[in-house]
Amino acid sequence: MTNSVLIKNGIIADAQGVYRSDLLIEEGKIKQIGTELHAPGIACYDAENMFIFPGIVDPHVQLEIKYGKFPMTDDFDTGTVAAAAGGVTTIIDFADQPKGVHVHEDLAKRKALAEGRVNVDYSLHMSITDLTAGAIDDIQGVIGSGIPSFKLYMAYSRRDRMVNEGQINHVMEEVAKYGGITGIHGENDNFVEYMISRFQKEGKTGLAYFTQARPALGEIMAVQSAILLAEQNNCTLYVHHVTCAGTMEAIKAGRKRGVKIFAETCPVYLCFTEDEYLKPGGELFVLNPALRTRTDNEALWQAIISGDIDTIGTDHCSYTKAQKQENKNNFDGIPAGLPGIELLLPCMYTMAVAERKLPLPKLLQVMTSNPARIFGISPQKGHIIPGSDGDIVIFNPRKKWIVDPDKLCMQVDFTPFDGWEMHGAVETTFLRGMKIFDKGSFSGPRNQGKFVFGMPNAYYR
Repeated sequence: MTNSVLIKNGIIADAQGVYRSDLLIEEGKIKQIGTELHAPGIACYDAENMFIFPGIVDPHVQLEIKYGKFPMTDDFDTGTVAAAAGGVTTIIDFADQPKGVHVHEDLAKRKALAEGRVNVDYSLHMSITDLTAGAIDDIQGVIGSGIPSFKLYMAYSRRDRMVNEGQINHVMEEVAKYGGITGIHGENDNFVEYMISRFQKEGKTGLAYFTQARPALGEIMAVQSAILLAEQNNCTLYVHHVTCAGTMEAIKAGRKRGVKIFAETCPVYLCFTEDEYLKPGGELFVLNPALRTRTDNEALWQAIISGDIDTIGTDHCSYTKAQKQENKNNFDGIPAGLPGIELLLPCMYTMAVAERKLPLPKLLQVMTSNPARIFGISPQKGHIIPGSDGDIVIFNPRKKWIVDPDKLCMQVDFTPFDGWEMHGAVETTFLRGMKIFDKGSFSGPRNQGKFVFGMPNAYYR
């Protein structure tokens, strides 16, 4: 399979701007950018009147994981085929430490599961759940192995995943020593668990009570606490899946005090509201944190425009309708999560550029160069510059299409965007110069994805 290609007649768009140019990739690396390029003996791709984007970096993906009784339907193979179909060429998944297991052991197991089975390049966040199993001593080694980011769950005590504030403080103290990043799932466990228990005891188990049991206040409380701990330890903080205006206000206030904070949101928090839980099929929209209000949607859009949102991730968690509906009359028994990796780029282009007229470079900044810089994989990923990996998306901005789960690569029978008209479609995806997706189907050799080494001391905004 060749990893050299000359892309002609297209319109390059990245975080720096939009301009017409040719692009030469040789041996998997971007070699030259300019007009009237020629490369005898190298395959030529005609991108006439199409955009040439850097490969999308999705910083929040969960593949081949089982929480409770419900296994996710996308594994590393199928999930990364879907990623390629959506123009995503780098994913950052998670190694979730089980209780009693050393971090380095779980990390090795997770990498072994991915190696030889991924179709795009990947990195990992290391989730710490148990400090008694030598986790603190393992932090330096994890960062040295190319994984500079850690995730801590401030919720999910019943799943044995939560760490308390004292433990977070200890992790941040160590992570900061070596230039790493501490990410959080921001929901206050004591508050949320009490609210869930209260509603369950009162027989209020229907979806109408879901957002009351997991309200925005629980998220805001957790994020405020994490910001204080990051400030105390001079640790860089990454807030996963921001959902509401209150959380953004807390983040902006922390930044004013000099705290280094990155903020991520997801397409569903920009496009849907808690009203979905009152409609037929509302169980399909259950995820944690929950959907919020239209006011919160707009606050997040404004944060993208202002630059206060740094990245867009999908939090891709694939389940079937049957899995979602098995306990649909009890919100606490519904598997939380939504699929999205294949629709990330077309959805955001539709909502941000086609409808809201957001400048294309601004959108690409939060989807390519920002996540690459934050997680230490820049300039290898997220850029169209000589020397970077030849991860390229050919995007047709004129093509309109209707989302139909039966026609997607994700192993799902629903998405939150079913029936939506998308403005723009991925035509072709190149991974390190290899054509891996083309005109509606996976076209490359399977399982060519590689682990991407992330450097510590990430770029800060």
